[in-house]
Amino acid sequence: MSAAADGTIDISSGYYTANGAGIIVAPSVASTGNTPGQTSMGMLGYPHATVLIGNSDLGYFPLFLSDYAQGLGRNPPRPTYRLTAP
Repeated sequence: MSAAADGTIDISSGYYTANGAGIIVAPSVASTGNTPGQTSMGMLGYPHATVLIGNSDLGYFPLFLSDYAQGLGRNPPRPTYRLTAP
């Protein structure tokens, strides 16, 4: 299986923009106080704005890992690129 996510998502009117792995790309300080290259964990224990896969029986899990290859720890991470999950 392979999957891809191109682009970013804004979940807070310009105050929290992240890529498919949930890594913040903008603004310089997000609504959570985090900065580009970092993540902020949501209620399920996964980064806000990450792409999840699953169902109500098995649960939901991140499709893409929040790691250095996806931009974690990079400032600034690339805002638009292809993420693939083999």
